[in-house]
Amino acid sequence: MTVGIMQPYFLPYIGYWQLLAAVDRFVIYDNIQYTKKGWINRNRFLRDGRDVYFTVPLKKASDYLNVVERQLADDFDRDQLLRTWSAAYRRAPHVGARARLPRGKRRDGGRAEQRRRENTFDVHDRSPAPLK
Repeated sequence: MTVGIMQPYFLPYIGYWQLLAAVDRFVIYDNIQYTKKGWINRNRFLRDGRDVYFTVPLKKASDYLNVVERQLADDFDRDQLLRTWSAAYRRAPHVGARARLPRGKRRDGGRAEQRRRENTFDVHDRSPAPLK
């Protein structure tokens, strides 16, 4: 059995997905201290051919909290972020139905939250399963 372990990232880079595809088990290592200026809640995208950084705001809290203990700020405007991305990529090739992000309530019945709490899932069948 091969195991991959990574901390969570907002919109992970391609190597993250390659690791996920290459292992039998993937552990989201989120019980570590949050790092300011890291990639957990920020990323970048292209606008007019230039890198633009964006940050998903978090609630003000102790610098010593773990990643799993951090929460989105109450004033986070998800729709504004989606409009910004849409404007930046509307003319990009291969953007279409695949680029649409889910809206509304979760459709997985809370299974994603259960997996997050368990910190692991089986890569092949996506069912929650704790490491033995």
